[in-house]
Amino acid sequence: MRIQKTSESGSVPGNRNMFYLSLIPQFLKPHVKDAVEFPDLDALSSMLGIKVREAEKLVIKNNEQLAGYKVRDVFCTKETRELKKEVLELLASYATTKNGKGLVLTRTPTLDREELQKRFDDVRESERLKELLGDDKIAEVREILSKAEIENMSFGKSPLIAIRTRRQEAKIKERYGDFVRVDVVDSIDKAQELLQKEDIILLAGDGGEEEVAFDEPGIVSITDDDLSDICVIYPEFVVNSFKAKKKALEAVIRLLADFKELRDSPLFSSISTSDLEEVVALIGEIEVGKSTGETNFDEVLYRWEEALNKEADRIMRSGGGAEDFKGYLDEVVVSMADELMLTGGDRDVLLESAYENLERGPPFEFSRGKTEVLRQRYTRKMGEQRYYQSRACAKQLERQNEAVSTAIKQLFYFDFMLAVSRFSQDFGLTIPEIVEDGLGVIKGRNLFLVDEELRGGEKVVSVSYSVGNANSGIFGATPHPVAILTGANSGGKTCLVVMLATSLILTELGLPVPAERAEMPLQPLYVYRRKMI
Repeated sequence: MRIQKTSESGSVPGNRNMFYLSLIPQFLKPHVKDAVEFPDLDALSSMLGIKVREAEKLVIKNNEQLAGYKVRDVFCTKETRELKKEVLELLASYATTKNGKGLVLTRTPTLDREELQKRFDDVRESERLKELLGDDKIAEVREILSKAEIENMSFGKSPLIAIRTRRQEAKIKERYGDFVRVDVVDSIDKAQELLQKEDIILLAGDGGEEEVAFDEPGIVSITDDDLSDICVIYPEFVVNSFKAKKKALEAVIRLLADFKELRDSPLFSSISTSDLEEVVALIGEIEVGKSTGETNFDEVLYRWEEALNKEADRIMRSGGGAEDFKGYLDEVVVSMADELMLTGGDRDVLLESAYENLERGPPFEFSRGKTEVLRQRYTRKMGEQRYYQSRACAKQLERQNEAVSTAIKQLFYFDFMLAVSRFSQDFGLTIPEIVEDGLGVIKGRNLFLVDEELRGGEKVVSVSYSVGNANSGIFGATPHPVAILTGANSGGKTCLVVMLATSLILTELGLPVPAERAEMPLQPLYVYRRKMI
């Protein structure tokens, strides 16, 4: 389902990398915001009608706006950005969840000291948690995380809103776009025409004194004010959006129930498990109710016809007459009406359908002309009942929307930070010191060579190196602002440059670097790895 027309490539019209929030229907904006922040690229792709790759770009754009820096303004060459991508892909392999991997791959840099210190503080907190939990508990945590996911969401059937006049249409379209259908109902005949095609019609009144009342099952009257309430207009969407998050919520609840270390951590301090448990319990009730199902009209009809014919055969063999059968038929009609919850005139129509073919003789059969009318009305009545149940559930769930969003964001951020901690341990990373006019590392190692070593390759030789005003007492180097690196082929020049560049990239992403100690400046980075003439 899409909210707007897209180009043939599937991307949003205009600048393919721009996030046109104004093009999104109002009701969808909170859901898009969540999908950007989790991030949930599949949900973004589905809601916006774009490719997953375009969804990833939207997340990166959002992260750039939050950080205040564009990726290409910090990592200024194509080679630099390729190097950043290689580093993040290496880190992403340590994340347990799809969303955790998404957080890694859409990480953007900043040159703001305060923001970087916040990021480094989170790294330290993840290290503290890792030490507190120990290897065995970390394994349990990862097992729980492996079951955390946001499932693909079904949008359900588009609601049909019947309006009295066209003046309401613009308001509806602004809020819901193409996710709802709109039609004008200005007469009973028009309402009946729509009822032949739809189980449920939301009939929006505009407060006029001469509005015609439609007393038919399947027509739900709503006010003009209700048009802004997503739980009234599109309750199935609300319920399904929460159902898609059930596994992620269960993971949060279990993590906080099983590990006191996490409950006491600032990473989870804002989460109320009681709110989440209420949501999961309600989702469970909805799923049980759906699996139980409702009475099928045709099954009831055929079952009672079979019973009536068996009774007719028994009466005939025992010498009974028509009056005996009629007595049993009257009892059956009452039982059927109760089972199908028929009231008023519908019970009379059922009785008429029972007697219409009675003179024809066996086998007995209800009049199909009249039962078809009943079936249509029953189907609409059940649809109306489902609507009201869904609406009540949607309102209950929507009250916990902020608690759910916060919990899921923190869950996947925790997976991201746990990945950073494990990555840091395997690669021997350390949080750098931010300096002004220099760059230097003690026992720095090329990240990609370390990866090969971890896979069974040769042991990596560490290097201490500095340029500019790094702490000369630590690095033992004369502080020149420019260095010319020369030497024989295969002497390690490129490996050294990559080691220094990746250290700066990781620093500006707010991540630890591959060195025993490191001093890094905050400045744009230009890397050229291709041969140039």
